[in-house]
Formats: sequence, structure tokens, C-alpha cells
Amino acid sequence: MYPLTSIHTGAQKSAEAAFCAGKQDKYFEMEEKLFATQADWGALPDAIPAFKQYAADLGLDTKTFDQCLDGGETALDVAADSMAAQTFGVSSTPTFFVNDLQIPPELTGAVLQAIDYVAATGSLPEIMPQTEDFHVKGDLQAAQAAMAVFLDY
Repeated sequence: MYPLTSIHTGAQKSAEAAFCAGKQDKYFEMEEKLFATQADWGALPDAIPAFKQYAADLGLDTKTFDQCLDGGETALDVAADSMAAQTFGVSSTPTFFVNDLQIPPELTGAVLQAIDYVAATGSLPEIMPQTEDFHVKGDLQAAQAAMAVFLDY
């Protein structure tokens, strides 16, 4: 996660919302919701009520989610992702890495097409979180290649 706080006022809290949802095994569902509704919540002076509504829409325990988001429980997780992104030289989103190779921005469209193709074939790997710190799709132990993606909502 690499929230671009200089251009998106709700970026930090949206990233925290995704991590809070992840604590209830709904990281990817919240991520999809945030992307799909970015134009809506991005225009709000305070998007936190919208994030809380999304949590309710996703069937999360809203009391637990609200405490997580209001308490900034995942702010350090977002900061750690941001520091990792900076270490890798990320300056914009999305940024893709395959193994140790950063995909140039001009090829991002091709990477997204490849992802869409895999999704369309129905051969997506199952979501298998490896630790609480990272949200992973697939089995990292059996993978021949690994891809890291840093996103902003």
C-alpha cells in the first residue's frame, strides 16, 4: 500500500480501512470497494463515514472495524508499506515488481491486461494470507515468481 497523501486527502485512512478490513479477512473485498467508489469518497471532506458504511456493506463487525479505524490501529502497517515502497523506488501507483524487476510505467497497461486475462480464464489462485502483515494471493512457497504491487486508492 502506498497512499499518495499529497494528492488524495483520504488516501491514508482508505489504506488503514483496507488493513482494518483485513483483520476480519476482508482485505481484498474492501480494496475492491475502495477502488470502485474512489470518485465518491475521494470528493468528501471526511471519508471515514463512507469507509465505515463500506465495512457494514461487506458484513464486517462494525464495532471492531470502527475501533480499528478510529484508533489508527493499522497506521503503522500503512507506514511500513510506504517505507518499503520508498525503499524500492516507488514514486507513483500502480507500480509492479516481478521478482526484483520493476516493471516500467509504460508497460503497466500490458501487465494489467495480463492480469485481466488470467482473471477471465477463471484460473485465479485462492487467497492464502501468509502472515498478518501482508495480503497475499496464491502460494508464495510454490511460486516460481513473485509480484509486489504498491497501490493508492
